Amino acid sequence: MVEQLHNVLHVFYDATQYFSSAAPNLAQVIPAMDLIDEHLNDNILNLNLHPAIQIALSMAKRLLNRYYSRTDVAPAYRIAMILHPRHKLGYFKDLNWELEWIENAKLAVYNEFATHYQEYGTGIGAIAGGGASRNDNTSTTGTGKNMFANMPALAKINDTAVTNELDHYLKQPREDAGDNALKWWYDHHTVYPCLSRMARDYLSIPATSVDAERVFSKGRILHPHTRNRLSAKSTRASLMVHFWSKLGLVRDADFERAVKTTDSTMDKPTDTRPTAMAQ
Repeated sequence: MVEQLHNVLHVFYDATQYFSSAAPNLAQVIPAMDLIDEHLNDNILNLNLHPAIQIALSMAKRLLNRYYSRTDVAPAYRIAMILHPRHKLGYFKDLNWELEWIENAKLAVYNEFATHYQEYGTGIGAIAGGGASRNDNTSTTGTGKNMFANMPALAKINDTAVTNELDHYLKQPREDAGDNALKWWYDHHTVYPCLSRMARDYLSIPATSVDAERVFSKGRILHPHTRNRLSAKSTRASLMVHFWSKLGLVRDADFERAVKTTDSTMDKPTDTRPTAMAQ
């Protein structure tokens, strides 16, 4: 029975380890819950397992479904999924999700984009009449009109062209961006100037609060009761050096040079006498 429990509970151990890292974002939550749900379903129907384990797994699935239903009232989960170039709408279609749910998810993305992000740029072909030649703009000189009044830069923005960014993105084939979807959007920000801003906002949301709690814990270690006079600037700088060094962004030579510069500044004698005495 212990061996059976070990095999059954391994999925929860892997999920805990994965989501305790800094990599997962909101787009990984629903696929992970789907994977856990599939694992539970398979084992609930496994007649080789002890009946008590099967009953416990049924209760676990009921609890999972309760949390799963909460993603329906939080559009951020669906938006992040669709903005991930590996998933888009194809993920839900592959799993045979209800068409109504898929349409609602798509509508949530369009509403969010139109409400908060299309103002950041003009998008793909956003200038109305963008295909007009330069001669078309200067041909008004013979009619007495000011040629500068018809500049393309002052042309009316075509709102439908702005949403074409989202249309264009969803029509393209899915791409395997791995776990680094943010890099994919950075590489394509010239193609999707507005949509890339929205993607960066949603795909930078962590899947759990573990990473944020880890920062607070390190701050407490850096800021014990015996060092409570550190300024906010010093605390922030120390934490940044810590994380940058773990990412390999701080070279040892640079760190040693900074320490030597600080030491030489602190060791330099200063004249603290009043001005009159110093003269």
